[in-house]
Amino acid sequence: MLPSHMRTLDLRAVVVCLGLTACGDAASGPTSGAAGDAVPPLQDAVPPLQDAAPMQDAAPPVEVDAAQRPDATPARDADAAPARDAAAPQDAAHALDAAPPSQLATFPFSLDAVQVVGAEPEDFLRLDGRDGVVLSAGARLRITWPGDFAVGVGHLALEAATWRREEGRLRVRVDGGPALEALVLSEGDAPMRFVRRADSTTTGFGLEHRPAPLPLEVRGPGPVVVEVEALDGGLVVFGGLLLDARAPSVETASGPLPPWPVETDEAARVLPVSPCAEPGCDDGDALTRQIADAPEGPLRVNLAAGRFHLRTPVQIARPNVFVLGAVDASGLSQSLLFWDPGVGGQRAAVDVHGGGPRGPERLVDGDLAAFARDLAVDLPAPLQTPWVRLVADDHLDVPAVCLNGRDVERFQRHTLHLARVLSQRARDAGGPGRVRLDRGIGVPLLADARPRVTEVDLLHGFRIADVAFEAACPEAFAERAPRAPACANSDVQDDDGLSLAWTRGAVVERVSLRGFGAFSSALRSTVETRVVGLRMDHPSNYGEGGRGYGLHAITAGRTLLRGADIFEARHAVVVDFGSSDTQLVDNDLRDTTLAVIDVHGEASRDTLVRGNRIGAGQTGVLIGGGGLEVHCNDGPRHHVESNVVRDAGSALGVANATRNVTIRGNDLEGGALLLTVAFDAGEVDVVGNRFGPTGGAAVLVTNGSGPVDVTRNLFVEVCSALAAVVSVGGIGVTESENLFCPE
Repeated sequence: MLPSHMRTLDLRAVVVCLGLTACGDAASGPTSGAAGDAVPPLQDAVPPLQDAAPMQDAAPPVEVDAAQRPDATPARDADAAPARDAAAPQDAAHALDAAPPSQLATFPFSLDAVQVVGAEPEDFLRLDGRDGVVLSAGARLRITWPGDFAVGVGHLALEAATWRREEGRLRVRVDGGPALEALVLSEGDAPMRFVRRADSTTTGFGLEHRPAPLPLEVRGPGPVVVEVEALDGGLVVFGGLLLDARAPSVETASGPLPPWPVETDEAARVLPVSPCAEPGCDDGDALTRQIADAPEGPLRVNLAAGRFHLRTPVQIARPNVFVLGAVDASGLSQSLLFWDPGVGGQRAAVDVHGGGPRGPERLVDGDLAAFARDLAVDLPAPLQTPWVRLVADDHLDVPAVCLNGRDVERFQRHTLHLARVLSQRARDAGGPGRVRLDRGIGVPLLADARPRVTEVDLLHGFRIADVAFEAACPEAFAERAPRAPACANSDVQDDDGLSLAWTRGAVVERVSLRGFGAFSSALRSTVETRVVGLRMDHPSNYGEGGRGYGLHAITAGRTLLRGADIFEARHAVVVDFGSSDTQLVDNDLRDTTLAVIDVHGEASRDTLVRGNRIGAGQTGVLIGGGGLEVHCNDGPRHHVESNVVRDAGSALGVANATRNVTIRGNDLEGGALLLTVAFDAGEVDVVGNRFGPTGGAAVLVTNGSGPVDVTRNLFVEVCSALAAVVSVGGIGVTESENLFCPE
């Protein structure tokens, strides 16, 4: 039996709206308490899957991947007829449209009502105050909704966190019916998202790529049982909804932010702070001391309206600190942190840092497969922290195209992975030592690379909201890139604005930064950072060596940037030095001297760039962009989808031996080129994009790059495949099912 705190997977408002007689009755009744007690545990109501008897009026339960499960019944093809003698889902949907609108009924669920098959008990975790389950590949959730259900078509939505797009791949079946391929297009902050048709079932050209919600046939009488199986693993499920196919979309622009204080029910102590009034005083030092000297426990720092003059950094090294600025009636921050260092070499205006690595490195025994979460570790004593850093020596050959680079970049040279420890066993507790992580690293590590784990202290619970940062360089705001202004205080041209290092779960909301020379916002060895509504413009340095960036993710894991407005920069966003699972979603990014978004090389992997509006940079989105002389090659599985790119020199680019990139559903227009694949990059899938007017080639593949597959795209002004896809030294460049000159 699971511990009590692991038996409360809150499926929240599980909405059943299927034109059912049960909906009207339940809607007027209680939605918790007795209603919840009336729901029998699933393991009692429905036998375990491997032992399941046929459901009422249904064909025998269908197992997927039967070859891997010897106790399963033979698998049925996903396109086979439904288990019950019923109309096809689309026919049922028409019948449902003719029926009177039904009411919503809410049924609360706990983990006792969900059967988890194929996941170990330690795969349950508590995150942001909610209980969730981490699904390994092949693990299944079996959920029942009680009631006397009539015929209908439903849509399933999951409150689920995904950090790799592949994690959203599922199989779904209802009442033992056929297994249907499905996809969840979620993000790391666990919004409610529809379970959609798999990509392979999508039709149409150009931007008609987004899969529709998966129709699920629901037939009574009796309860509805929905089974969800993870194909690739890594999905974290917190809850879900089953709703009428005619109901409004459950999807929103962003998921709920975590409660604050994080991981504690204690009341936060409020610390009101006003700018010092004495001439020449240092608000940076004063804030540092006030935060450090406050009593232990959650702390809410309320900044008054006004100008805080920082001559030294505000340093925060304690957990659960919330820095909140004052806002006016329009929501604009009235709390300004003005960075004017008295001595050079300070690095950042606000410096938030955890302890980082501690204790010895523990070797992993043997080769480590990609995405493996169970590690055999030389562990003589239990770990004392719930987080570890997994690293390895430089390994795999240097790509040929990178041999003359300054850093001589190997594949996976900058391997670093932060992960939560779900369970562990010291070697003296019987058998070898073992550590089970919440997420695998995503690339294979051979024993020769000496993979090893180290305990890390990560500062948690930091949050900052509604604060404006400005560096002492008023000249920067009048200058337009690429001219670097002569600042009133030249020291700011080497400094960051907001720096986070060795933190987890940090939240940055509605923060603006101007005039900083290096990285306006820097994430160094952080994990699960959420940055929402960031604004940055006009740095004081656009030079070499890493200057003038809006947000820089450096060996950072699971970063979400949403709703940012960044312009007039060298790069709006840079992802590099082995950063993984970075998600750049729904941002406005433009007017940069180099690439607007630069996934910079040096082994970064699993980047999602989705739904952004990008314009007027040297390149809109560049994967593997560090250059042959400096940072060459990137890791695998980057997804660039549903972005609008206008008037960049090249809208999209993949370069420098970077592999496994998907370019899907983007709207590209203007500039000299729309998509360039160069310098031995390859395994690039180009599907469902709109290629609009351009001054040059729509797709250009050069320098030994490939394979590149161009499928089901819309070319607005190019009327032949020969003109649309230009290969100059490309290898394995294919074109199929594209639409040319639709007029």
